[in-house]
This record gives sequence, structure tokens and C-alpha cells, in this order.
Amino acid sequence: MDYSNNRIADWNYWSCINASIGAYQGYHGTAWFQSSESNESTKENEFFLKDTEGNVLMSGGIREAEARKVQQSDEEIAIVEITFTDEAANEFAEITQQHIGEQVEIYLNDNVITAPYIRTVIPDGICQISMDSFEEAEKVAEQLNHTK
Repeated sequence: MDYSNNRIADWNYWSCINASIGAYQGYHGTAWFQSSESNESTKENEFFLKDTEGNVLMSGGIREAEARKVQQSDEEIAIVEITFTDEAANEFAEITQQHIGEQVEIYLNDNVITAPYIRTVIPDGICQISMDSFEEAEKVAEQLNHTK
């Protein structure tokens, strides 16, 4: 059947596309990192590192966060590079040493940003979090730069 001149078929097609986009963006039409509140970039946020049972392993201690694009194999990926304060870097090194092979969850406020496995000790106080897009990385970095 040829639907090229059928407005109902066009409407159904675009409704499906919009529904898929809406499902990705969430209840209010935006993903958590796309919030458009005017004070979003200046409000204080909370950073937590938790184990998979919800126990807080670490909170705060971020010196700066930066969105970057890095080359990985044959593709460019978006990351957030987090640099911890000296005290937090020591704490983070101990945590990574104690939890090698385990999964941890990185939270910004009440939202899980990512849940990586710790593969090695991270002694220098700098970690990288992979993001789905550079836009997401910029938003997360901005929010991490305003943490308690």
C-alpha cells in the first residue's frame, strides 16, 4: 500500500518518532542533564560516590570538572574529567584501592551519572567519566563545578 499521500500515515510516523524522543527525554520533556532552570549553573549541587548498596564512600572534594573530547580507538568520545582536591584525591585513591573489580555509582544530586567498575587504583586524583554526548558532558561538568 502506498502511504506517500496519506496524512494519517505521516502523522502516525511522526507521532512514533516524537514518542521515542519523549521517552528518552523523560516525563517533563527533557533529560535530567538538560534542565533549563535559570539558576541551574550556579546552584550548589552534591557529588557522591556510592557502592551498589547505596553506601556513601565519598562526597564532595571536586576541585574542577571539565568537558572534553578524547580519541578512543577510531572514534572521538565525550568525557568529563574530574580533578579532586588533595585531600579528596587521597580518599579517592584509598577507595579505588579497596574496591578494585567492584562497581561504584557516581551521583550528582539524586541522579546516577554513571556506574563504572574500578579496574585499577587511581592515585593522582583525576578520573574521567564517559558521556553519551558532548552536550551532556558540558552540563555535568558545569554542575560538578558547583558542588558542595
